[in-house]
Amino acid sequence: MTLSYAIFYDFSITLITKITEVKHSIAKMIESLKKCTCTNVDQNYYLFDYYDEVLEDIGQAADIDFSTKIRTLQQIKKNISETKI
Repeated sequence: MTLSYAIFYDFSITLITKITEVKHSIAKMIESLKKCTCTNVDQNYYLFDYYDEVLEDIGQAADIDFSTKIRTLQQIKKNISETKI
């Protein structure tokens, strides 16, 4: 099973652009968010295998640590619930 951080598209790209102080183009942010996927590696553990500067900036703005490679489903759900606008 593969989960995708496409869920974070619930964010308004315009809002993210403002929060990240227009450091990156909208196209680049969308590209990075699309690449930010995870794969179930064990019962409750998911591996995130993509991270870049754009995700770092979005993470700082949204208070999400995209650099964490292994997460539980509970951690993923918590991130999603905390970032809903």
